Order: sequence, then C-alpha cells, then structure tokens
Amino acid sequence: MQLVKRSPWLMGLGVLLAGLVTAPGARADVTSDESGTLLIYPKVVSDGARDTLIQMSNRTNSVVMVHCFYINASGSCSATVDQSCEIDADCPTSETCIRQCNATNFELVLTAQQPVQWRVSTGRLTTIPSAPCRPGQTCQCTVDSSSGQLVCPGMLIGQNNASFVPPVGTDFVGELKCYQINADGDPLPGNALKGTATIQDLGTGQISEYNALAVAANADPVNGLNSDGELRLNFSGSGAGELNYCPQSLVFTANADGVVDSFTGATITTELTLVPCSELLEEDVPAPVRLRFVGYNEFEQSLSIEAFSFECFLNRGLANLPVNNGGIFVNGNQDLWKIRIAPRPVNVCYTGSNRGGSCSSDADCPGALTGPAGTPLGCLPASGVLGVAEEFYSNNGLAGTAAFNLRHEGSRSGFGDIITLPE
Repeated sequence: MQLVKRSPWLMGLGVLLAGLVTAPGARADVTSDESGTLLIYPKVVSDGARDTLIQMSNRTNSVVMVHCFYINASGSCSATVDQSCEIDADCPTSETCIRQCNATNFELVLTAQQPVQWRVSTGRLTTIPSAPCRPGQTCQCTVDSSSGQLVCPGMLIGQNNASFVPPVGTDFVGELKCYQINADGDPLPGNALKGTATIQDLGTGQISEYNALAVAANADPVNGLNSDGELRLNFSGSGAGELNYCPQSLVFTANADGVVDSFTGATITTELTLVPCSELLEEDVPAPVRLRFVGYNEFEQSLSIEAFSFECFLNRGLANLPVNNGGIFVNGNQDLWKIRIAPRPVNVCYTGSNRGGSCSSDADCPGALTGPAGTPLGCLPASGVLGVAEEFYSNNGLAGTAAFNLRHEGSRSGFGDIITLPE
C-alpha cells in the first residue's frame, strides 16, 4: 500500500495564496478537525474498482446513538439507461441525466470514546465475529446458515453489537450523512462525532483520505436543536438556531488538469466532489444548487467567473466542469489556480411544479411542499455546498492519489439550509 503525498511545492504555494486572500475576521462553522452533531462524508465510492473505508468515533465519555443515511447519486441517461452519467452533457443529445438521489438509513450505538470502521461495499457484520476488513484485504459478505442473514466483515460496534451497516454493493457513488440521536430517535445536540474516509483503489492499493465534515449544534435546551423533523443549519453562535451555518464559500488551490508537476514529474488531474447542505429526505426531492466559480492566477488576478447548477451530487474533473466556456482549468491556460466556489445569491423553488426555477416569492412555486415542522419549501436561497477534492498523479504507468479538504470561508446567513428527516 502506498500513499502519494501532494507536491510540497504545490502545498507551499497553496498556503501562500490562501494567506493572501483570507478575509480578516472570516469564520467558518463547518469544520474538519473538530467534533459535531452532524457528520458529512461528501465523497463515498464503491464501484468495483474503488472502495471506501468509513471511520467514525465517539469523542465523549457517554454512550452515543447515531442515525445515518447514504445518498446514492448514481445516474443513468433517461433513454440510454445503461449509460452512466453525472450531468445532462454526459448523455446523448436530447436526453437528460437521471440521478437516483435516494437514501438508505441505518443506526449505530457507540460506547464511550469508541471508534468504529466499516467498508462501504460490504457494510458491517451483525453479531457473528469476523476479521476486520482493512485496506488491502479481500472482503466479502457471507450468509449465516441458521438465520439466512447477510453477514459482512467490519468491526463490532456498540452495546450487544446491535448496530448494522447495510452493504451498498459495487454500484454506488454518493455521500454519507450521520447525526446524533437520543433514545427516541430524535436529534440530540451532543457534538460527539468525528470521522475520516479512506478511498482505496482495489487494484493498486493506492489510498486517498480526507476528514469528514462536522457541524456543531446549539446545545441550548430551549433555543437549540429540537425534535420537529427538521435540521436547520441556522445557528450563528448565540441565541436561537439549531446547527451551525454552512460556509459562505469554499476555496482550494490546484494545478490545471494535465499539468506536469515540476517536483514529482507526474501528470496531475484533480477531481472535485460537491454536495448540497440542504437535503429534503422526507420529500425525497434533491435540493437545487446554483454555484459561482471564480478562478485566480498566481498574482491574484481574477481570470474567470463561471456559474452552473447541479442537484444531489457533483463529481467531476476540473477539465470537465459543466461551466460556460468549459475547459478553463486545463493545461495551457494558466498552470496554477486558486478557485473559490460560492452559492449564487439567488432564490429558487425547492419543491412544486417550478422546482429548480428562479423565484421571488412562494407564489412563484405552485404546489410547493412544507417540511415536517411546517417550514415552507417554496422560494428559498439556493442551497449551500460542501465538498472535497482528490488529486490523481500519473508517471510512467505508476499512479497515485491524494484527497484533501477544501478551505471554508465565511458563513451563510439568513434562512441558511435545511435537512428534512424522514419519519
């Protein structure tokens, strides 16, 4: 097994560029190095060639219960159904890309200070002991002869090993969200969860690792997190509000796709993965995302402003981003980029017959639904966004990968974002 680190030259310059543009007093409420109540793994892959190892830990001295849901974002073309896709442009002319965006739920029980891990493709065993499933090992599920239940390798979790993580097989790309709950299954502002994800190439053993994104909750028993079936990301750090706001923007530094790194001699490509902060699980509808990309060169000159939309999940190489005048972040058109991503300051219909369309009031969203607590899911600010990036190095037939978390700047305000929970 080999982990290829990012180029020291690239890292050093990235730090310099980040320092040049950091706004004084800017804060970010979603972190990758602290614990929280809501835990988000933006990039989870199990496609037969790559698999993901999920690690999660309880950072407190109390028993913690967790509710999780995978969001399967695998897509296929509307007519050519055997052709996979991520956006409409991946399909033949006049066809659209249909993403599943459906949720699979499960729950965990973690004892005090307990870590846990499982392989996404196979899930986690129930009560029958088995060897842990680690990177580099062949992992397969078996069927218990007495119960007929599927038993998958992993690590025993929780009290009486009652927890079970379902296998997702080898046709999955999407995200994982988990939040802390109480004995009744309602959200609990315990801020106990922290995690990492390790994506492994099953053929070469190459791995990429990133930290899960943690969102802290307002622990105030009156003004904080409640049991109304809605997680509101609208806590500013004082007074009312449930969970911290999503960031105002995401920033990262990357080589243009196809650039040969002067330090390693490898050809570099970068893949960007983005997920919405809002999630309408109860309504089974993807939240609309409207983004603005701003690219800067080494001298902090703004070279492009591009905008595009997606729903549920986006996973694209920089050279293939669905932007106007595509092919911006490629070799031959500036070698190094600092890229800032931010939700566009527009309102869109979250539900109703005009879902995804621009709006100025709920009247522009006929048939709009309401959340479990009665929150109108009509005309709302376009969803916030979170994500990670992953670099791929290729040199004389050898390949390496390295994932990294994006920098969070600022904080959304106003309505924020919403996650509606299924009953």
